[in-house]
Amino acid sequence: MPTPRSRRAFLATASLAALAGCLDDGMLDSTDNDETSPARPPGVSDETLDDPEALFSAHEDRLRSGGFELELDMQESASDDGRSSTDYDVTVESGPDGDPLRLSATIEREGTTETIDGWYTGSQSITRYEVSEEPRYEVTERRSDPLSEFVQPGFLFGSFESGAFTVDAADERAGETQTTLVADDLTENANSADDLASATLVADERGVIHRASATLTAPGGSIEYEIGAVGGVDPAEPSWVESVPDSAFDDVAVDVDPITDGEALELESSGDDPVPAGTTVTVDDAEETYRGTIETQLASGERVYLSIQDGALEATSTRPASVDEPFESSISVRVVTSGGVGLANVSMAWGSDGTGAGTGASGDSSNSRHNDES
Repeated sequence: MPTPRSRRAFLATASLAALAGCLDDGMLDSTDNDETSPARPPGVSDETLDDPEALFSAHEDRLRSGGFELELDMQESASDDGRSSTDYDVTVESGPDGDPLRLSATIEREGTTETIDGWYTGSQSITRYEVSEEPRYEVTERRSDPLSEFVQPGFLFGSFESGAFTVDAADERAGETQTTLVADDLTENANSADDLASATLVADERGVIHRASATLTAPGGSIEYEIGAVGGVDPAEPSWVESVPDSAFDDVAVDVDPITDGEALELESSGDDPVPAGTTVTVDDAEETYRGTIETQLASGERVYLSIQDGALEATSTRPASVDEPFESSISVRVVTSGGVGLANVSMAWGSDGTGAGTGASGDSSNSRHNDES
């Protein structure tokens, strides 16, 4: 099911929070601004937000240039009774221009808890995943702009038209004017994201959005976005980085492809360094979960075939002459070394005649290590 725009901005994964020094005693006691014409944030005039782009651009410029801390809490329901829900808690600490950058997230859904902790330097990203098993790690080249998902409260940007937000209050806090902007009903807004109901922004005269919140429809949920600091942020390398296996920094990669209407999977070593012996493969289809182990090292260009034999996943160096049963499209495949290094986490589907085999939303299996799903 397609993910609404307001949700896509955060999966992965996030949101922003209040200025440096804002959490002192002066921040806690707000008083009405007695000035006749209080300073307004960029883009605000005549008691409405007339130019949303001006506000969001100013906010982004401040965060990128100074570094920042943010907190995001998001809750979304998948059913009208609220019984099936997902909670996201995300923390981001960024130096100027995102170097270095630390992203930590906890995701709770259907009785399971998943944690993701990422450490980004100028050249690479190191990520630690933990669900209900041993931690696994991934080291990749840093993509060009990981900050893009965090320097904007994405659930609002571009989702409303000029005048949708009106000024509700202007308060003096810690020597600056913070203006509260409210949109009580966005459900009829032609430009609004399809699950955005209402929203509130609190911004200062420089354009920093200290806090943002929103309520969701279809069927429901909420988002809280808050800046903890702007400027003077120096993220510390997490202690777990020292526990990352040396092999995570090797050029180990795999290609995974179905063959002959899913009767088996072909796994090829495609990196410069070999796939280590003891690497495990987990295959999930609609009915079952199968796990197997690659017992021998695979040099670059070597391959194994994975098939269901006697109810278990078996790896062989040659294509199997027969199988107990084929894999049922669609499936997901995870490949993890014995040291916990994730090499692939891809989904794929194929037609009933064996045509159309390929990966799903998780990315190209030929570069699966760099498209690892959490």
